[in-house]
Amino acid sequence: YLMIDGAGEPQNPVYCSFVISLLPGPAVSECSAPPVALFNKTSGSKECAPYFVQFIDQSKNSPDQWKWNFGDPASGILNMDSIQNPSHVYKNPGYYTVQLSTSNSFGTDDTIYTNFIEVKPSPVIQFLSNDTSVCNGEMVPLRASGTGSGGVTYSWYPENFLNNSKIENQLSVPDSTIVYHLTLTDQTTVKCQAIDSVTLFVKNLKLQNKNNDRVI
Repeated sequence: YLMIDGAGEPQNPVYCSFVISLLPGPAVSECSAPPVALFNKTSGSKECAPYFVQFIDQSKNSPDQWKWNFGDPASGILNMDSIQNPSHVYKNPGYYTVQLSTSNSFGTDDTIYTNFIEVKPSPVIQFLSNDTSVCNGEMVPLRASGTGSGGVTYSWYPENFLNNSKIENQLSVPDSTIVYHLTLTDQTTVKCQAIDSVTLFVKNLKLQNKNNDRVI
């Protein structure tokens, strides 16, 4: 092995091996070095808990081993991974520091990105009416309440049989079974959301003539 003048750095040298051919043609060389650990992430547009993050290894000099620490000890054994491009779900709001250690046959390198992940709190639906059975045409109250950063807005879907789909408390007069989905959105710039649903089971009553009366 030969050290190439100007190749690499003192703490991260580049080693080159040369195959010298006695036949006409250029010599063949191959240079290798310890890895330089680098990474990035891709994720959804909303940094709201639970927050899914896909990590992308961008390390240099062809590492063949990876050790990830996602800075999320509350996730237990899921806090560590050893594949090249792992993913992780951050369930709790806060800031998370991520560490990557890489290695190959020439050495190792690790890097730490402090507060690399920020997870915003999602709003909380504190109360929602229970699923219930009603008669066809019966008026049914639907109640909901929740909290979130900067206040919250309510949105019910579908709007069928509702008096106002943009307020927390509703009156519905359904003529068939229906599932209402409630979306609670906080008023931060991120607009984190919480979603839940309630089902109204509608029963159709049939009139029966118990006396078998006949009209003449």
